[in-house]
Amino acid sequence: MKIFRDSSPLPSEFPAARGTEKCSRRPRLLFYVNVDWYFWSHRSHLAHAAQAAGFDVFVATRPGPKQRQIEAAGFHLLPVNTPRGMLNPRTDAAVLRQLTDLFRTHAPDIVHNVTVRNSLLGTWAARRADVPQIVNAFAGLGYLFTGSGLRTRIARHAISQVMRTTFNRDNIHVILQNAEDFEDLVRARMIRPKQGCLIRGAGVCPHTFRPVKAANDRPIVLLAARMLYSKGIAHFVETARRFRTAGNNARFILVGRTDPDNPDHIPLQQLQEWQESGAIEWWGSRDDMPAVIGQADIVCLPTWYGEGLPKVLLEAAACGRPIVTTDIRGCHDICRHEVNGLLIPPENPAALAAAITRLLTDDEFRRKAGEAGRQIVLNEFAQTHVAARTMDLYRSLLPAQLSLRADSRRAA
Repeated sequence: MKIFRDSSPLPSEFPAARGTEKCSRRPRLLFYVNVDWYFWSHRSHLAHAAQAAGFDVFVATRPGPKQRQIEAAGFHLLPVNTPRGMLNPRTDAAVLRQLTDLFRTHAPDIVHNVTVRNSLLGTWAARRADVPQIVNAFAGLGYLFTGSGLRTRIARHAISQVMRTTFNRDNIHVILQNAEDFEDLVRARMIRPKQGCLIRGAGVCPHTFRPVKAANDRPIVLLAARMLYSKGIAHFVETARRFRTAGNNARFILVGRTDPDNPDHIPLQQLQEWQESGAIEWWGSRDDMPAVIGQADIVCLPTWYGEGLPKVLLEAAACGRPIVTTDIRGCHDICRHEVNGLLIPPENPAALAAAITRLLTDDEFRRKAGEAGRQIVLNEFAQTHVAARTMDLYRSLLPAQLSLRADSRRAA
């Protein structure tokens, strides 16, 4: 596994540069992401860094609310309507043909696929189109690798077999956000050790997400995530009810979009019923997360989902907010127990309630935990660190005639 650091020499196991002839065109990088809002929130900083380094950047995605911003940034948006959910031969065949045509038309030097499903589709298309280098980014292994239903377990077994054959090429590289995911994939022989690159999370901008003092008459406990049961949302609601029954006046806030294409989604009617009961407030999807987190006193994520490294926890720590989250992969990478927050067992509402109670009643620990979280982000998880390490990977994959600018490491 390759672990990139800002000033480390490049690893020696990368493929040798292809050719030495002169070439005047800019190298081309193509991101393949499900929806435009996810690209903008989680990958646009990488695209900006790549653009500053000399790449011509393309984004294959489903156009939506962020289309104008993507195009205004100088990125080429290529419409692709990728269905959500598990692989489906009937619908995916059309997507595969469309991707293959796009890759052949625009001839990227590197294709960067995001999510496990897109990595499979994008890799198949890139291989058919003879794309020189393929980067697959797994933002956690997701519901497919954590769900326990029969259909999910069957799909997991099938996709594991497919991954073994699909990714068995020297020009395919896999970015993982935590070491445990890497170990699982290698143990299951889905990837080879030298294919793995550990780049921890999407990063966060500490200038955008910065500490502000919450001025609340009543303390606010925030959970921001997609509205999925495996994010621990029902347990959060149960905890809110306990507090309300006990006469505690803390406000419990849910923020996030519904995800009806996910088999684990919480129906809209259920969210409305919870809100009408008075236990929680659901603010829906928000684009102003710095302001939302700035209103909170505590940020929770009691998830047992297959997380990579949850971005909301990075944002909370950057804002100087103490964290309560589960002691699982990804989450315990950013939350250090008794340092910048509290770790609890998954699927344990009693432990969640106890952790929230401690943070609400221990003002000194709450303050110190917030300060510690901010420092952890500055030292380890700033977007500039993530972008520089990703540019190291891109640089190592390009042939000599398409080398990036010498100062691109700091362009992010």
